[in-house]
Amino acid sequence: MALDEIRPIPDFPALMAPADASPSTSDLAAAQRELSRAKQLFGEQLWPDALEAASRVIALDPTNIDARVLLARAAIQLGDTTKARTALEEAQRRSPRSAAVHYWLGELAWQEQNASVAIAHFRLAFRSATDPAVEPCLILAHLSLAQALQREGYLSAAARQWQAYLDAVKAPPPAARTLPELQQVISLYRGKAAAQLGDLYSQLEQPAQAADAYRRAMEEQPKESSYRAAYALALARAGRAEDALAAVRETAAQSGDAAATIKLLEQVCDALKQPNRFATELTALAQQSSDPALRLRAVEALKSANQSEAAARLLETYVATHCDDVAKQLELASLWGRSKKPDLALEVLARILTARAAAYRDATALLLEWGGGDASPAWIDASHRRITLPHEGARNAGLEKFMLGVLLAGAGKPDLAGEQFQSAATADPPFAPAWVMLARQAADREDWSGVLDVAGKAIAAGCEDSQALLLKGRAHEALDEMESAETALMEAFAKDTKNSEPLRVLADAAEHRGDARRCEQLSRRIVEDVDPRDAAAREKLVRLYVNAGRIDDAQQHFSDFERLGQTGAAVDRCKALLDFVTSRSPSGQRRLGSYRRALRKLLEKHPDDADTRVDLALSHLAEGNYDSAEKELRAAMEKSPADRRALQMLATAQSRQLDFEAAERTVRQLLKRRPRDLGYLQQLAELLVDQDRFDDAIEILDKLLERSDLKASRPLYTARLLDVLLAGKRFDRAIEVARRWLDEESGDTARRQAYLVTLNRAKRYDDAIAAVEGWLKTEPTSDTLRAVYLDQLRQARRIDEGLARVLDWLAEEPDDPGLNQALVRLLWAARDWDSAIEVATTAAEHPPHRARFEAMLGTTYQLARRYDDAIAFYRRRIDRDEGEAAYRELILILMIAERYGEAEKTINFRLSALQQLRDTGEGNVDGPMYWLRSRLAQVYQQTGRPTQAIQQLELILRDLPTDAGINNDLGYTYADLGLKLDKAERMIRLALAEQPRNAAYLDSLGWVFYKRGDFPRAVSFIQRAVRLQEDDPDPILYDHFADALYRADRPDEARINWQRALSIRGQSESAEGDDQTDGAASQPATQPATQPADDAADSETDRPPTAEERRVLERIREKLRQLDAGQTVDTAAVGEDTGDDEP
Repeated sequence: MALDEIRPIPDFPALMAPADASPSTSDLAAAQRELSRAKQLFGEQLWPDALEAASRVIALDPTNIDARVLLARAAIQLGDTTKARTALEEAQRRSPRSAAVHYWLGELAWQEQNASVAIAHFRLAFRSATDPAVEPCLILAHLSLAQALQREGYLSAAARQWQAYLDAVKAPPPAARTLPELQQVISLYRGKAAAQLGDLYSQLEQPAQAADAYRRAMEEQPKESSYRAAYALALARAGRAEDALAAVRETAAQSGDAAATIKLLEQVCDALKQPNRFATELTALAQQSSDPALRLRAVEALKSANQSEAAARLLETYVATHCDDVAKQLELASLWGRSKKPDLALEVLARILTARAAAYRDATALLLEWGGGDASPAWIDASHRRITLPHEGARNAGLEKFMLGVLLAGAGKPDLAGEQFQSAATADPPFAPAWVMLARQAADREDWSGVLDVAGKAIAAGCEDSQALLLKGRAHEALDEMESAETALMEAFAKDTKNSEPLRVLADAAEHRGDARRCEQLSRRIVEDVDPRDAAAREKLVRLYVNAGRIDDAQQHFSDFERLGQTGAAVDRCKALLDFVTSRSPSGQRRLGSYRRALRKLLEKHPDDADTRVDLALSHLAEGNYDSAEKELRAAMEKSPADRRALQMLATAQSRQLDFEAAERTVRQLLKRRPRDLGYLQQLAELLVDQDRFDDAIEILDKLLERSDLKASRPLYTARLLDVLLAGKRFDRAIEVARRWLDEESGDTARRQAYLVTLNRAKRYDDAIAAVEGWLKTEPTSDTLRAVYLDQLRQARRIDEGLARVLDWLAEEPDDPGLNQALVRLLWAARDWDSAIEVATTAAEHPPHRARFEAMLGTTYQLARRYDDAIAFYRRRIDRDEGEAAYRELILILMIAERYGEAEKTINFRLSALQQLRDTGEGNVDGPMYWLRSRLAQVYQQTGRPTQAIQQLELILRDLPTDAGINNDLGYTYADLGLKLDKAERMIRLALAEQPRNAAYLDSLGWVFYKRGDFPRAVSFIQRAVRLQEDDPDPILYDHFADALYRADRPDEARINWQRALSIRGQSESAEGDDQTDGAASQPATQPATQPADDAADSETDRPPTAEERRVLERIREKLRQLDAGQTVDTAAVGEDTGDDEP
């Protein structure tokens, strides 16, 4: 659009000159002199002086328009646009057709970004005077008008104004010298104006005119490379291909910006619609240039354009003059590989490795990639040719065989690869890195001794680099040689501080061994010193902090993921974990469910992520859902067969399902990988014990104790060996081990105790007493040894001897609390209740020992069956406000005394009081309330109210869903009533998962199978429980066992076990009270027994039977009578319900 077509067309304002008095002739003359002076001052850039002089002119001659314009110009230079506008507006009123006035008003409007007003004034300026020779400000008006029109989108009109400006300044009129602003603009816009015109023509798709404009810009500013680039593009758009490419070459010759040159060439080729010409021209351009940066940039550009061969040929010219640049030589090999030129690629690698064998790691990465690709046969053939065919010059046979070995390894042919590595390592000359590859193969096979052997050879051959040391460190760590592992791995890291793998191996090892602090230190070092974007290390830190309860630290590290813009499975797992631990939901089950859903969503995004599946399995384990856990773990191992964490957790899941054989097989798999791992060996030993394979477990523990690296853990393993020997009834060997251990440090209290326990379990009481007597000879006044000696006499049933000795000692020290305590125990063993009460009462009068002896006094009342005295005693303690313990003792004695009504009332009273404390938030009363509800359930069971008993146990389970004890108690109760047998089995299995050798839990599970009618399995589990509790026999357990044997058609064995049940408490015990239940209905085995404290009697057989036991014993007598009479024995009934819901 032309300028005169732009609407609206502006009009001149009306003349509004004030009626000023005409100045005198002298004033006019003075005004002219002052005006000349003002112009001179303006020319000298003395703007304030010029402004004052112009003001004096206006005072002498108000009609002088030139003075007002000059004042405005000076004000503009001083930044006082208000004064400038005032002067110009007054001038416009007096001379509405002044070109200078309109120009400067337009300039003010343009400076204020008011383009439309500026355009109107510039147009009026041109209508007022069209000759720049008379009005040089019109040249400036062309420039400003061009800019304003361009801003408003009038591109054609703007182009004409730019052209008019350029034409005007090409030969400026003499009057231009009187306008300093014009001289400044001409200098400032030299080249720029022409370039602006070129840009406009480009926008108007007039490339030929654009090229002319850019050429003029280049002439005015020959050093401005952007003009040359624009010129080349304009020529290309005009179809002048050769001229455009010539311009590019000229630009490349003058510019040091290789990236800009390459980009320009690509744009020119695109503009010429000849994109395929780019690679050819770029190669030629780079080859002609002496600038290495241009060559490298050209290589990158060709790579981006998938012109690998062209990039390789160009890079080859660079490498030829930069032989020391190993990185570029490796890149050249890679490019030849991408170009499917194996001969050229292998030649480059051979040159690299000949000059610098230490580059083998980078070369190995390329060779593995090539060997594992679709063209693997071609690469292997090429490598074979290099070894077997004649060739010019000498070749390093070891190096060539090394390269072939790596290619074969990449192709999945480890045996053939190993042959080549072995040959390379022993060639003449040998290629030392081949030893490292052999060590790497051994590591892949988890042959850690082999790794150490071969890595040592690599280091001896001079290849002591980070890779060899890393492999050596990994082998030491896998062999549980941590000091050597630490040394090798830290040396590996020191040699290559950009590789975090040595630190990661150490961090994983620390985590595996339970050293959270060391794991944290190493993981922090990875993210702080090596790579802040290492997601695996940061995830490990998040987990460590969550496990340690340091949630703020965990959230800080998670925020680092967000700060770094990281995404992926590790980030999502951390978010799910943090959401889980920070959830405000009061329900643990609900929180766990939300966590599991988050993990499942994550698997939808990352279906091949093994770590997420392991976390999901862990959530199932936490809930006791072992089948689902195993399913997820096996899916994880399908994705990642080497995932040790998944295999470890699988062993846990199998063990918790009581599938000890499967768990053993899994742990043995782990031990194939890490044959000296203490944790795995200990876990295997425990699994063997769980299968009653004591000799196998003993063998493992013996081998562990032969190791020299146990340090502080040696006593723990020795103690465990003793436990297993005793559990397996290997008493002679146990005594030998305990004696030898004690001999190493004969004064150690713990070792003495272990020795005595071992002798007592072997019923070698006299030997135990002799041992203590020997110790007393060297420490005759030791209170501890005296107490131990008296206890040994009591266990050996040498009561009179014990009483005589303690009385002798008391004669010397009558107030000694330890001796008095021992005396009470001996009196219990002698069943001298009155004397025991007298001693305990007297000793309790001493305030420091009152609590200890009052507890013994209460126990004495219980043992003597003086229940009224015991109840009164505990009520007095309650009256003294001795806390929850006194209430517990009272409740237990009420239940022993079968005063269930009083027990129920007391329990409900305490529950009400504790509930008030809970409601007001005064302390944590959950534990005491759970205990009370458990006792209340017992009361309900003993009084024939099983439904209420179940309600109490279910209330506890709601708050403690994974508690082993409550799961067993409620599961047993369901089973005993024949209810919810599937649910009962799940609950009891959860308990057994925590304590697989708990006799009570095994009995409960056996009772579930009994109630299902699966008597062989019932016998299996209850028999195991009986064996585990042989030293502390329970008549109810033997009754269960006998019932199961009878139902399994093994009546003779049933008879033996019923008789054994009677012998535990003595056949002379008479049944008391009504028979309210059959012999199978007993209290849940894990609930605290309503009987005296553990030290109340010499053994289980010494204490009197509970009321429940008396009823069971009476039922057993009846069963034996029926059996002797040839009648069908009235054993416990099987259940009718096997589901989860009550019938």
